[in-house]
Amino acid sequence: MSTSPRPPRYYQPGLIARLVDGFRYGGGLGQWSWLLHRVTGLGILFFLLVHVLDTFLVVVVPEWYDHTVAIYGGIWFDGNYYPALRWAFRFAELGLIASVVFHAVNGVGVILYDFWRQGAHHRREILRGVQVVFWLIMIPTTVAVLYPLSRPPGHMQDIQTDIRPPAASVDRPATTEVALQSPPSSVTTPLRAPRTTGLMFGVMGVAFVWLTVIGFVPPVGVRVRPASGFELRAWYLMRISGLLLVFLAVGHLFIMHILNNVETINYAFIANRWAARRTGFIWRLWDFAMITLALGHGFNGLRQVLFEYIARPTARVLASTLIWLTAISLIGIGSYAIFMFQPDEAYIAKHPMKNQPPGVANPAPPPKAVPAKAENPLPPVAK
Repeated sequence: MSTSPRPPRYYQPGLIARLVDGFRYGGGLGQWSWLLHRVTGLGILFFLLVHVLDTFLVVVVPEWYDHTVAIYGGIWFDGNYYPALRWAFRFAELGLIASVVFHAVNGVGVILYDFWRQGAHHRREILRGVQVVFWLIMIPTTVAVLYPLSRPPGHMQDIQTDIRPPAASVDRPATTEVALQSPPSSVTTPLRAPRTTGLMFGVMGVAFVWLTVIGFVPPVGVRVRPASGFELRAWYLMRISGLLLVFLAVGHLFIMHILNNVETINYAFIANRWAARRTGFIWRLWDFAMITLALGHGFNGLRQVLFEYIARPTARVLASTLIWLTAISLIGIGSYAIFMFQPDEAYIAKHPMKNQPPGVANPAPPPKAVPAKAENPLPPVAK
């Protein structure tokens, strides 16, 4: 009985083999530029996903938004201050800025290489120019971002004090009727982290590791400029949206992280920006355009990266569906937070903006003016 031979199968290296071969390949400056562009893009997309979700808290519970951004200053959910946490998030902030700056500057270099006829002949000069511009921006930015660490934090008297557990009193009053009364309304209940906080950070860690592995693994094939159809429009979308995001996203980072200290950003800061009479609508349009272009740019880049590893048409359709559903959902969440935001005046009065520089404590409120006693206009009655 004769059996027909099996058709030959082409060898396709696995994930680990491609990862090892990718680091073994000596592509020089071009390879490292491609690798850093991919890794920084996936990292920015991961941060953008988290950032849209935490910004949504401004329209849900203002306290939760302030408690979340308080982590940047070293205040954990239990209300305690941890200097190591403050340093870690400050260096993470510097890494985020470096990723955005490199991705933006290198993206401009990619656009020059794609649309300039002489770009292929000046590729090395373009890559060198990307390096020079990157360091010219990052050297002063590093000083501006890390300088607040030389001073003690000045945010200890704001919303974070509401989540501190009440200190135990040494001299407890006797058990009297006054002591048995309910506590005054000014004493707030300490707010604890939800039980799902650990699960949330675990999922975020898994997603970060997964995106990092994809970024470092070289693809099987080489992408070229598509000829026509949807892929060509998506190719142009990446270039046009990337060029617009150079101004929108980099400008946003400059305003929020350089001109303003991230430790002083709270609910009142967002309300002052979005609810201003003259400039509020402009800021809302800025943020809406930024998140729409950034999410479209990022998730389309993720789709292109995944398509370099997914060959089956069914799997590609499933991946594209999940990617675009996630992108549309995040755009909807971010748009709702931007355009449906209404400032809570009572909360802002209790927790105002923190405009003072880092290291300066909140100024004490001025003493209340005691009204002068009104003189008795009637003369004393003689006895």
